[in-house]
Amino acid sequence: MPAWDLFKNLNEYFPSKDNNILPVISSRGCPFKCAFCHNANVNVRKYLGPYRVTSANRIIDEYEFIQSKIKNKIGMINADSDYHLVSKDYLRNWCETMKKRAPNIKWGTCGRYSSMDLEMVEMLKKSNCVEINLGVESGSKRIQEFNCKVIDLKKAMIIGRALTKSKIFLINTYILGHPTETLDDLKQTIRYIRKIPASSNIVQIYRPIPGTPYYELSVKESKIQLFNKLEDWGTQGTLRDNINVSQIPDRTLVRYFFIINFIEQWKELYNRQKYNLRNRFYRDFWYTFVSNRFIKKLKEILESYGL
Repeated sequence: MPAWDLFKNLNEYFPSKDNNILPVISSRGCPFKCAFCHNANVNVRKYLGPYRVTSANRIIDEYEFIQSKIKNKIGMINADSDYHLVSKDYLRNWCETMKKRAPNIKWGTCGRYSSMDLEMVEMLKKSNCVEINLGVESGSKRIQEFNCKVIDLKKAMIIGRALTKSKIFLINTYILGHPTETLDDLKQTIRYIRKIPASSNIVQIYRPIPGTPYYELSVKESKIQLFNKLEDWGTQGTLRDNINVSQIPDRTLVRYFFIINFIEQWKELYNRQKYNLRNRFYRDFWYTFVSNRFIKKLKEILESYGL
């Protein structure tokens, strides 16, 4: 269990009266090595060790421990890590444990479309799961094979429809600007965004993460350069300065990013607020009006390109 005792005042992290969210570490690493992901980094593979996932009992032990230390009520457990729903048997055990030990606690998770089926959706629905994150990344079959994450569009449409119909908040993630990506590849991704049902589509421009196959290819093609000073590496990875490593012109890539997110921002806001009200996350309902991640991201991207 994490060293929660090091916090001087746990109460300040759970300000809502009766519906706080507890983030937990549900897994370490990932059994997959998608070319764009930090889990494909050579040092992560070498030092992190094998992929492992924790049990529902350990998570509930942590929840009960935190609940005993704070005055307000925890209403949801967020078990969203790199990859949580490793198998149907694991999910079945997780759901049965949640229903037995924490029947009134909502929870969120993450998985992969390739590992999901309708029976698993039903398990999620019946065990009080209210949110799930599934990565799509690209709609181009060429790019999917290139980054080792192939998505069956028809299956994803069926799973997405079942999840949203079950009132589970489905977040699909997409990346624009993969190495070697063309405008035609990008337009195929837009097709996926339109066809796969989702409560929220998070669309980002790719940022190379050092040590990954994507990064090495970007260096080889002179899209980015290696640095000699340690300080310069602070601009790399998920927090790096924006850079285009694809074959799409800068302005074209940013224009599509802006248009897609302008549409998805309003869709996400509408669905997120319904989700907040449905689950009685009233504090989050008001906060969402003030802080919207898409507006912030759009501003960062446009400023970095001088637009």
